[in-house]
Amino acid sequence: MNATWAALIAAGAAVMASATTGWFTTFAARTQARATQETQLAQLQHARVEARHQQRRQAYADFVKAVGILNTKLADLASVAGSDTAFDATLREARSERASLGTRRLPRRTGSGR
Repeated sequence: MNATWAALIAAGAAVMASATTGWFTTFAARTQARATQETQLAQLQHARVEARHQQRRQAYADFVKAVGILNTKLADLASVAGSDTAFDATLREARSERASLGTRRLPRRTGSGR
């Protein structure tokens, strides 16, 4: 009888150990999955913010470039202001360059304008 009880106790302990290990493994897997999901969401949010910042940097670079071109053209026109023919030629050239650039406009904002 002692051997039977010892075998039953050993079998019960093995089943309990297996159940406990399985429960902790499941709990750890769920925790890891939740952490992975939070990390992925944070990476997506970071990518969205970086894309928006890149759009703003590009818009600013385009604006600075346009201001530089405008400044150069105005300087060209001012340098030939005394000569009617040179002024007209420079003005025609500036207008043709502007026409070749097209009329790319930014979309209008709606709302309060903030």
